[in-house]
Amino acid sequence: KGREDNEPEQPIEPETFEGLWCTDSGQVVTSLGGETVTSLNIKRAEQSLPARPPLASAQAVAAHRELMKQSVERLTAVERRTDPVKVTPFGQIEKEDYRIEKLIYETEPGIVIPALLFIHKHRSAHNPAVIYANGDGKAAGASPDGDIPRLVARGYVVLAVDVRGSGETRPLPNDEQSMDVYRYFGHYDSAMTANLVGKTMVGMRVEDIIRGVDMLAARPEVDGQQIYGFGVGSGALTLLHAAVLDERIKRVALDRMLVSYNSAVNHKLHRDVFESVVPGVLKSYDLPDLAAALAPRAVWIVDAQDPLGKLVRVAEARKAYARAIEAFKALQSESKLRMEARDGRGELGAVLEDSK
Repeated sequence: KGREDNEPEQPIEPETFEGLWCTDSGQVVTSLGGETVTSLNIKRAEQSLPARPPLASAQAVAAHRELMKQSVERLTAVERRTDPVKVTPFGQIEKEDYRIEKLIYETEPGIVIPALLFIHKHRSAHNPAVIYANGDGKAAGASPDGDIPRLVARGYVVLAVDVRGSGETRPLPNDEQSMDVYRYFGHYDSAMTANLVGKTMVGMRVEDIIRGVDMLAARPEVDGQQIYGFGVGSGALTLLHAAVLDERIKRVALDRMLVSYNSAVNHKLHRDVFESVVPGVLKSYDLPDLAAALAPRAVWIVDAQDPLGKLVRVAEARKAYARAIEAFKALQSESKLRMEARDGRGELGAVLEDSK
């Protein structure tokens, strides 16, 4: 108006929160019976589930095992190699009872995997061995009170690996990615890039583990008939896939693994699950189906987690793995499938021995 505005504003009465509701509850979903992304996904998943015939006989389990091998290889786009593994050593660290060899090995041309090889000093040749895959990286279990030193003390040769996107190979979030986004979506960029070029993060990580097994089997300190797997977090999920394809992995311990892919469909929110997703997987299999395919090899599932990283009760986990339990029963090896909760307490060093 060509002058200073010194006129006071007229008082107003804000509308109440309830007064702004367009429905009785303020939500379309609850008042009008609407749908959400979650409910639509659940319905779509239910319509896409594969046929799951009973696994009540040895023949049914054998057929299921072959089907799972084919499905995992096809959906994860795993490529198997038969050439010798190229290994480059980077020195070693001497401990009182064991040594740690620092090395990298090549999964495929141009793709190198950092690894630590733990070997007890006072053990003879041809020892049992463990390939250790932790979603947080190889160093996560290497502390003095961690699982790796305990395994070494029990006489195992342990190969701890940083599969692609973990440990040393995990990129830090850039300036455009907040830590909260990274915490919930994890290694999203690489996982999405892999999908766009017909690969999967799970499949590439499986290749890293299988090549690690190749390297272990070639070591004179290792008994090639006693190679086991120990996976933690996303590393456990990858190890489960690898064990389905590689029968040299005689037993597996799966610590804090996602209980199932189906649980991700049924949860509205996820945390760090995306890089473990295999596109179209629920049309062919879920994680309990893979566990069933390992029968009668020993499988320990400890502290199974939901998509937000919260512990799943053992009773609920056993319900999800009912078909796997059926497969182990059919082969008279029910005791080989163990589902437990330790909630961060105690050690898992004895897990592979107790599964004999």
